[in-house]
This record gives sequence, C-alpha cells and structure tokens, in this order.
Amino acid sequence: MEASTSKKLIIPNYSNIGLTIRKISKEGNRIKYLSEKNIDKQMLTLLKKIQKSDKSAFCRYSIEPSNHAMGNHIHMILYMTDNKYLNAIMGRLLKFVDAQYWYVSNNIWYDIKKCEGRFGSIDMFPIYDDFGFDGYMNKMSQSKLIF
Repeated sequence: MEASTSKKLIIPNYSNIGLTIRKISKEGNRIKYLSEKNIDKQMLTLLKKIQKSDKSAFCRYSIEPSNHAMGNHIHMILYMTDNKYLNAIMGRLLKFVDAQYWYVSNNIWYDIKKCEGRFGSIDMFPIYDDFGFDGYMNKMSQSKLIF
C-alpha cells in the first residue's frame, strides 16, 4: 500500500551567509559593551526583523569575547530561502547598527561586504563550507540555533 499526500512537499534550497557582528551601546559619549544576555535578546529581535522579509529564515550564532578587552562579538550563519531577499536583509542589518551604506573589502578568496555604524559594525561574507565555519564558530562556546 502506498502512502499519498494531498499537498506537494516543498523543500527550500537555503543560501548561507556568514556574519561577524560587533555591537555596542552608547550612553552619551561613553561606549558600553553589551553582555551575553543582552546580545542573545538582540539576536532574537534581529532574526524576527529578518523574518519579515524571508519567512523561513533561521540562524545559528555564537558569542565570543573580542581581543584586547573590547567586549563581545558574534559569529553568525544566516540561512535564507532565496538570494532575492538579500537586499531587504542587508537593509535590516544596516538599521541594526545604524549605518548608511555597505562597502566592499577585497579578500584573497572572496569579497567581504562591510558596514560601520553608530552602534557597531557588520562583516558579511559567503559560506561555502558549513562544517568548516561551524568549527570556527564553536571554538570558544557552543553555537545557538534560533528559528
């Protein structure tokens, strides 16, 4: 006996984007670095805003301390359904750090898109090897997955 379904099962083809986010807070002219708990809340909020453009997007991220006592930074893999949502997501990321524009920095293997704003900076790059980047992400702490 064969099982049949009335709906056609659609498996989305996800595109991977790697992000390195350095987020700060400002109180007057003083720079305040965020705690891990605050960063967790902001990552959840950021994903909700990204999901306004791409409903099926999800991310995996890990928080690690920066060098030279400069607070924490985030390594993140963002899984998108399609690259057609990329411009909308890039706009949401600009608002996240209060930046105006993206600029391109040339690397040996690929180009890195960067933005620097009032509340931090973001580096965006393509992910070709999920497993390799996972090893890099999990070197200090275990990564977290949010849907």
